[in-house]
Amino acid sequence: MILYQFTPADRVEQILEDGLLPYYDTRNMVGGEEVVWLTERTDTRLTAAETAAVFERTGDVMEHWLSNSTHRNVRLAVRIPSHDRRLVRYRPWLRKHWRPGMPHPEDKCMDFTKADAHWIYIGEIPPSKIVERPAADRAEARSRVLEPAS
Repeated sequence: MILYQFTPADRVEQILEDGLLPYYDTRNMVGGEEVVWLTERTDTRLTAAETAAVFERTGDVMEHWLSNSTHRNVRLAVRIPSHDRRLVRYRPWLRKHWRPGMPHPEDKCMDFTKADAHWIYIGEIPPSKIVERPAADRAEARSRVLEPAS
């Protein structure tokens, strides 16, 4: 199965050397577990409907579902066997492990941020599992292509 991980471009060299390492959950999305976040989504941009739903619920204009998407992000593709027991879909995991302070798995925000497309990996993902690494996020690549020649 191919899944994606978005990360600031300045971290790619280290990731290609060490792999994707689990990190501490500072936002309590997984109750303090150390995990690697993965997704089926191919980019971080929210649709107009998703942006409107977030605004209606929170009053925030959010164009990307990834909190660090103001950075120059790179999309990494990883190949993980679907039978790997350390790979779990986020929302069902959250239903099983939920406790106060964590996002509620049935909250509407789970629907309009497509939480069912997100996965967590409990462990390290070695560099050999990284099968794609574009140079930069697609929006930045497009803007470079469209710049007038000097």
